[in-house]
Formats: sequence, structure tokens, C-alpha cells
Amino acid sequence: MASRNPPRKPATAGPRKGPSRSSAASSAASSAASSAASSGRGDKAPKAPTAPTAPAAAPTLKQALKALLLRALEQALAAARAAHQAAVEGATHEEARPENDKDTRGLEQSYLARGHAQRVAELEAGLAAALAMPARDFDPDEAVSVGALVTVQEEAERRRFLIAPQGGGLELPVSALGAVTAAEPAGRGAVVTVLTLTSPMGRALVGKHVGDECELTSGAGVRTLEIVSLQ
Repeated sequence: MASRNPPRKPATAGPRKGPSRSSAASSAASSAASSAASSGRGDKAPKAPTAPTAPAAAPTLKQALKALLLRALEQALAAARAAHQAAVEGATHEEARPENDKDTRGLEQSYLARGHAQRVAELEAGLAAALAMPARDFDPDEAVSVGALVTVQEEAERRRFLIAPQGGGLELPVSALGAVTAAEPAGRGAVVTVLTLTSPMGRALVGKHVGDECELTSGAGVRTLEIVSLQ
């Protein structure tokens, strides 16, 4: 009689093992680090407060007058250059060619171009000298020199002059300077006339001090000027 195999016992599942303590600790540390990094990206450090920018200082009267003078000289230089270019083109144009021995149109245009070239050179040198002119305020006891703003009394009239290296005869309107000259007087005193060292009045004033009188001889006779202030 054949032997019977004993019946197999069903396999019973044992208790599941949880993750090891070391693995759990590592996972927790990684999660904490990731959370900290994410938090660091989201929270930005506060910026330090920036100091307020100080407003630019308003130009002084002397600086504003110098700016007006430079603008006028630049405009004069641009006009002189344009005139010189036109004269050069006229001298070399076909119509300027002489038709006979008595035709001097081309020669006249050449002389004109040469005169404009000299004017351009003078204005360029004058503009460079005006750029270098000091715009500081003078002390009352200083002598009049280039860059000085001089107030002169002549009989009942009071006038102001800016001693400059170029631009003699230009009248700079103080009213165009806006708030810089809000307290400036109206009338003739509101215009500053430019004097150069080559003018008779400029030569009479240079080297003098406040309170000095100087005489100026002109076609109308002898004029007496008194320096009442220096700036």
C-alpha cells in the first residue's frame, strides 16, 4: 500500500518589520533640510534703507551769468562757421570763375572766406577762455579782474558789468535766470553788460577796488565812474 505524503502546513506571514531607526532618522533629517532650504528661498532678508539723495545746489548768480555767456558765444561760433562754409563754397563754385581779367568775384569770395576763418578762430579761442573763466565770488577787498561782477555808479545811473575774456558788448538779461535772481533789481540793473580787457571801460576798471573812482575819456567828454560793489 502506497505511503501518503503528510499534508503541508500553510505558510503563515510573520510580522512586518518597520524601517530601521537609522533610515528613519536620515529621512527626517533630509526632510528638515529640504524644508529649511525652501523656507530660506521664500524669506528674503530686508534691504537696508537708502539715504535720501540730496537735491542739487542751485547755481549762483555768477555761474548762471557764465552759462548765458557761453551759450551766446556758442551761437556766435555756429553762425560764423556756417558763414565761413558758405563763403568757401561760393569761392569754389563754377559761377565764381572769372570770365575776364576784370572779373574778381572769385577773389572777393576768397577774401570773404578768409575773413570768416579768422572770425571762427577768434571765437574758438574766446570760447575756450570763457570756459576757463572763474565763476567764484570775489571778496569785497579784491581787485577787479577777469570773472568779476562789478557794480558801477555814474552820476544817477548804476550799472553792472561782467569782466570776461570774450563777448564784449553782450547784454545778459538777469530776468532770464529765473529763481536764481528773484531778489535782483528791475530796470537797467537787471541787465549785466560784458566787458573785455581790450575795451576802454574794461581797462579803466581792472585793478581797481570798491570805493575807487576811475575816469573814462570818450567822445562825449570825461566820465567819472565809482565802483560801489564787487562780486
